[in-house]
Amino acid sequence: MHDFNSLKISRSVIASTAFQYAGRYDFTENPWSWFWLKTGLMSIDDFGAVITSTITVKERKGFYINRFRPDKVIRIYPTKIYNRFGWNNCGIEKFVKIELPKLGDKIKKIIVSIGALESIEEFFIMLRILNELDVVGIEMNISCHNVNLCFLKDSEILRVLFKEARKISRHPLIVKINAESDYVLISKIAQEERINAVHVMNAMRVYSEVLGGYCGRSGKENKKVALRIIRELRQNGITIPIIGGSWIWTLEDIKDYEDSGANIFSISSLFIYLPFYPGFLSKKVK
Repeated sequence: MHDFNSLKISRSVIASTAFQYAGRYDFTENPWSWFWLKTGLMSIDDFGAVITSTITVKERKGFYINRFRPDKVIRIYPTKIYNRFGWNNCGIEKFVKIELPKLGDKIKKIIVSIGALESIEEFFIMLRILNELDVVGIEMNISCHNVNLCFLKDSEILRVLFKEARKISRHPLIVKINAESDYVLISKIAQEERINAVHVMNAMRVYSEVLGGYCGRSGKENKKVALRIIRELRQNGITIPIIGGSWIWTLEDIKDYEDSGANIFSISSLFIYLPFYPGFLSKKVK
């Protein structure tokens, strides 16, 4: 068992948003994953922890206007993925009452990702609800490009968020950041307010004509940016654990993240291409 600043996980490789509510994968995002889940070749048991898709206070459809047209919210190419999911989720109440009970004891492998749309009070509501659950930790997603998070760009608001979140939650807390933010300042505030870890990084903001607007891009190019950010954070005095994850496909990629200063390694995009392979990689890493 690894203990990263009170974030306790059995392996240093985790799955990030690969299993929508941890117990299953959203069919529209990866239709063939049902097979791998049923055969046991894709399992949350293969990872130190599993981060859920981002949960909000109220249920959201995101940009799934037509559930039978996933190409409207995700486009997959050989070395890049464009998405504009927009935090489609069932809402915190259904998540806690319906989705999490399906996991049984496996709930102890879960890191719950949460996001706020209008005010930081939404984070506090969910943190209080999640205090009743025996999960690994909670990730506060403050960096999605497919929803309007302008109110989280103020560093003083973020300090209040981190300070109050630490007072409210009994769980280890993670902050997910992106390349477009002042990630050094955010990480310094997080460290000062006793946040347990930072997650580098979310998808990068780009304009996509095929999706008709700005969206998040995951891709091979993202890895270089993520490694640079991690090195910058370490050079600027960030000592809390860093979860590194962007385009991890091989053991060599994991080594690159480790050499840059990451402690934990999150795999996400690889599940879209080879759903069974991330578990294989995870078992190769202590």
